[in-house]
Amino acid sequence: MYFIFDHNAEANESLTHYNVLFVAIENEIIIFVFEDIRRDLVSCDNDFRDAIIYICASLYSFISTNNFSEIAEVNDVTSFYYRGYIK
Repeated sequence: MYFIFDHNAEANESLTHYNVLFVAIENEIIIFVFEDIRRDLVSCDNDFRDAIIYICASLYSFISTNNFSEIAEVNDVTSFYYRGYIK
């Protein structure tokens, strides 16, 4: 993925990132999360769950995940839509 961080309005460079890409190797899922508010505003919660996209692939082994952050700890979430059903 390619992002142009100069287009973001924050003066603090560490706050110009609005998304994070994770991989859950055990479940073969890629998770892409977004923050929807300017991160230097008081109203921003920095929770990165304003938009959550997860990707499953039938040929998961064909996806290169070496630049992704690995999810180290997995907890059950009661409102997560997972492969066709609410978990």
